[in-house]
Amino acid sequence: GVAVTTGLSWTGSDPENDPLTYEVRFGTANPPPQVVASQGATSYDPPGNLANATTYYWQIVAKDATHPGGTPGPVWSFTTVAPVNNPPNAPANPNPADGATGVAVTTGLSWTGSDPENDPLTYEVRFGTANPPPQVVAGQGTTSYDPPGNLANATTYYWQIVAKDAAHPGGTPGPVWSFTTASPPASPLLYVTPTKSGTVGGITVTPQDILSRDGTTGTWAMYFKGSNVGVTKPIQAFAFLPGGDILLVFKANQSTPAGTFTPWDVVRFHPTATGTNTAGTFSWYFDGSDVGLSTSAEKIDALDALADGRLLISTAGSLSVLNPSGGTFKAQDEDLVSFTGTFGEATTVASWGIYLDGTAVPGMKAEDLSGAHVDEATGDVYATILGSFNIGGVGGNDKDVIKLHPSGGGTYTVTMYWRGSLNGFNLNIGGFEMQ
Repeated sequence: GVAVTTGLSWTGSDPENDPLTYEVRFGTANPPPQVVASQGATSYDPPGNLANATTYYWQIVAKDATHPGGTPGPVWSFTTVAPVNNPPNAPANPNPADGATGVAVTTGLSWTGSDPENDPLTYEVRFGTANPPPQVVAGQGTTSYDPPGNLANATTYYWQIVAKDAAHPGGTPGPVWSFTTASPPASPLLYVTPTKSGTVGGITVTPQDILSRDGTTGTWAMYFKGSNVGVTKPIQAFAFLPGGDILLVFKANQSTPAGTFTPWDVVRFHPTATGTNTAGTFSWYFDGSDVGLSTSAEKIDALDALADGRLLISTAGSLSVLNPSGGTFKAQDEDLVSFTGTFGEATTVASWGIYLDGTAVPGMKAEDLSGAHVDEATGDVYATILGSFNIGGVGGNDKDVIKLHPSGGGTYTVTMYWRGSLNGFNLNIGGFEMQ
């Protein structure tokens, strides 16, 4: 087990004490080859490191001036030590970073690993909410791990990686790392008005009222009490403006201090109080007769307001109005239409346009879009449908809210967003909004 960095040394003498030189023979063959013809020193350092686990032979010939052939010593030998295999280096560079917070519940784990001899490595993965974490993978070749499913919100996870090579099956454990996942996003408030009176969450509600539901707690509350401000007709549709004002469409002619509003009009309500003590003032926002809405089919049954000022509506049937740019603008009751213009008692139209083409959604062409809310951050359209429906493979009725997610090329993927019967709402939805 001689070190691979070893050198050779010996002693030499002469009966007359003549000066001596030495021929050095060294190698893995026996007899060894000459490597130095003549030197005065009694040591020799082979160039570089020797090979591991190898037998070397060496011989020294002592010479003086009278005896140039010299006196050879015996052939000596030694064997070098077997190679030392170092354990793998500890895994490093954790992702998520150690101590990270607010980590997405969909996160995966990754790290880096290395070995002093560049030996192939495998990794044991330990992961969980306990510290130390339990083993989840005994051995894998990749430097990443994707926990199955989503992680829990607001939870601290611990993880540790053990790097192993063939010579070190026990491996080198890295440190125990940790991260904490993000808290669950706040569920949006859902606002609904029913088509008939009833009780929801212990609250008596009429078609003149708007209820709110906290998506996190599931708690219902009165948001707009219509009878407090003289509302006697059912609310057909409503939407919120950024400052908190409420846009309302009534199912029949509704008298207010600001005037009488028809099912073709949109009234603006400025609340000074909401809830069971609702108070505020009414004003004109959209006069349907000014822009050509007149037939029964053109009564507004869905409503939303966009941040850029556009008003979105859907009508009970076919819509046909003049477009200022020329020609006639037409839409159907499954469509969501955008209106751009000036608002108030004297409403003027700048343009009409199709915001959502209902015919692009499988199964929606035969339906009536009766409520709408647009998530402008994602482009998702939340909708209620009049009566029973099957749209995009999703079935429901007018107690439910569906989500239409843009999937490219003017098409949408449909999912059920909110099922009324599972959330204590057993009345049909007249209008709805989200925040």
